[in-house]
Amino acid sequence: MPYARPSLSQLVRRAVGDISGRTKGSAFVRRSVERVLANTVAALTNGLHGHFEWLARQSLPTTAEIESLLGWGEWLKTSRKGAVRSAGRATFAGTPGTVVPIYTSLQTTDGLQFFTIDDATTQTTGFVELVIQSEAGGADSNLEADTPISLVSPIAGVDSSGVVTQALTGGQDTEDVEDYRARVLDDLRQPPAGGGPGDYRRWALEVEGVTRAWEVGNRMGYGTVSVAFVIDGRTDITPAAADIAKVADRIESRRPIDVRQVYVSAPIVQVVHVDVTISPDTADVRAAIVSSLRTLFRNSELETPIQESQVREAISTAAGEVSHQLLSVSAPGLDPVRWGVLALGTVTFR
Repeated sequence: MPYARPSLSQLVRRAVGDISGRTKGSAFVRRSVERVLANTVAALTNGLHGHFEWLARQSLPTTAEIESLLGWGEWLKTSRKGAVRSAGRATFAGTPGTVVPIYTSLQTTDGLQFFTIDDATTQTTGFVELVIQSEAGGADSNLEADTPISLVSPIAGVDSSGVVTQALTGGQDTEDVEDYRARVLDDLRQPPAGGGPGDYRRWALEVEGVTRAWEVGNRMGYGTVSVAFVIDGRTDITPAAADIAKVADRIESRRPIDVRQVYVSAPIVQVVHVDVTISPDTADVRAAIVSSLRTLFRNSELETPIQESQVREAISTAAGEVSHQLLSVSAPGLDPVRWGVLALGTVTFR
């Protein structure tokens, strides 16, 4: 049963009752030592009960905080996915023949740190292109093309100021606590089965950035397994070729040899735009509605439609919304094609 933590007032009453039951007459006169003692004991035990309540939450993976949840994951061999660095290219002007060595540090105007991952030589055109990577992982390390970037320490023969010429992409945050909790709970509910149903989805979800994955048996013929996945942390959730290769390599290293073939591919992402009028039409209500709709689409499944009533419910349950009218849902609508998954596009408020 759940731990029922007594309130401070209940603890005070308990202490008063215990002292009264062990003294003759009325011990609790005005400003008595007994009253001070009862309040002090109640305050001390209140902290203990708070710790007991915290311990009770840590005993189950459904309520445990991240430190305790990591312990559950270690026991299950379900590691939390770490942050991923971004990578791209930057160009600087310089004297032909000047070498920019590997591990040269760079930074943006807001202090994001990067470094070169290879030596580069200034060409006869007077420019040098550097292949760079972020010092720390995370979505904040992604940079758009044309972003100014500079050398941390000057290099003779190379301008200190440059520009990102190939957007830095691939940066991803450490796995969200609730996403990690969901994977831990999945492993508890459906333990690894040596390549049985559920294992291919589990192996795909172990790859950094992958947030949803699906497996279908015999889709490409008897004895085959087809796997699809998406990366919700990006604007475009469709996995790139490099992402597909990572998932395929992870599965290939784990799958049993008696499986004929494993096919890993990106699903067909169908972007759905929503037009709606709301009351009251405020910035906070708009943000709450967009967040609610994102959660709805974030939980959608492969080849599974979303009902229009679910869209209306997501809007209605947003904080601050009083009334709304769903004007339209863009084509192709809320019914995904074969091997398709729905993704929220633009929410337009009329």
